[in-house]
Amino acid sequence: MGIILLQLTNSIVILLLGAGYFYFRKITKSSQLVVTGEEEDQLLDKQYERAITVSQMINSAFILSLGAMAIGFIIVRESSPATPLLSFALLVCSVLSTGIVTKSVTLANPTRPIPNWVKEDGAFDAMDEGERHVALKAYYKVYKIVMGLLIISILLAMYYSVLTGQSQIMSIIVMVVLLLVMVFSYLSVIRRGR
Repeated sequence: MGIILLQLTNSIVILLLGAGYFYFRKITKSSQLVVTGEEEDQLLDKQYERAITVSQMINSAFILSLGAMAIGFIIVRESSPATPLLSFALLVCSVLSTGIVTKSVTLANPTRPIPNWVKEDGAFDAMDEGERHVALKAYYKVYKIVMGLLIISILLAMYYSVLTGQSQIMSIIVMVVLLLVMVFSYLSVIRRGR
């Protein structure tokens, strides 16, 4: 059963990477069109949506391939070593594909400067006020969702340990550390911002 799920996950990763490249090609072709006025605004909106779609596809492929590689290494590395190896290869492809995410954003809005990702606030500084507002709403929503999911995960790991007798202490410790880092990072930014 585990091997089938891993193979299904690998297939989904391949589809996500393919779809990401498909949308990237659409952005590339559309960026060569010469339009003006209202058509230009519509094209820019469509390009922006496509760039977000490329980002979603590539990032989802990365996350799923990372999970499939880790789980595959744990449960099927001896019985079917090709499956986690394929997951690793897909992970490498996903990492290499992150370059098209930046290129998609550049093609979608050629007048916008590419943010300095090394600088702490580089991406944030490149946004206008409206984009900052949307980004802050999104960050706060993600913060709340991840907090809730980590708390639920800690409780599930605890119950799993009790019911199966297999210790999940290390997982619980890692999740608690992640929770602490999130809370302190969030609150320190809030404190500095006031």
